Amino acid sequence: MEQNLATDNYRLGLKALELGQTYIRHTGLLTVARPVMEHLNKMVNENVYIGILKERYAFYLDVVESSHTVRVLSRVGCRVPTYCSAMGKAQLAYESMERIMDVLNRKELKKFTPSTISDRDDIIKHLMLVKEMGYAVDNEEWDEGVRCVGAPIFDYTRRVVGALSISAPAVRMSMDRIKKEYVPLLKTACTDISEKLGYKSLEDDREK
Repeated sequence: MEQNLATDNYRLGLKALELGQTYIRHTGLLTVARPVMEHLNKMVNENVYIGILKERYAFYLDVVESSHTVRVLSRVGCRVPTYCSAMGKAQLAYESMERIMDVLNRKELKKFTPSTISDRDDIIKHLMLVKEMGYAVDNEEWDEGVRCVGAPIFDYTRRVVGALSISAPAVRMSMDRIKKEYVPLLKTACTDISEKLGYKSLEDDREK
């Protein structure tokens, strides 16, 4: 928000306009992703988000919310640091090392919770593991009491254009449940969206 000092009135600032333009540019992605998100939400009954990277932040663009009374507050319209969010890590891990270093070197890496990884070298090692596994976990690194798991979405050029994440109170989302239940469902959902965007894996090309 910005305040007009002459009238004391408030108006939306440039950041709101910037986020709005980002949303408009990704409406195609959102249109394709929404039915998949709704299906995933029915299977896990937790908040399912879609978001993108912009500069050094991950932006949440849309959500299908859980029906649980106790659930994570919607983050749509919010931006979070890439290095401590599943949404951010699931995308940043696929960027070039130059891009990763640019993101991590721009500002002090704040420790938001006792679980936040804030050392650059440790984050880089962690991102390499994320890329190897194909998914990222936020183990109470951004908000205490909240866990998230995210996976990337690719387009027809095999470029990461967004990510899906599942977010829930940590008491319902154990690490064991993440690995055994949520990760397979999340990866399937991301593959579905990616294929609708024209993505074909290297394995698909080799089979031709």
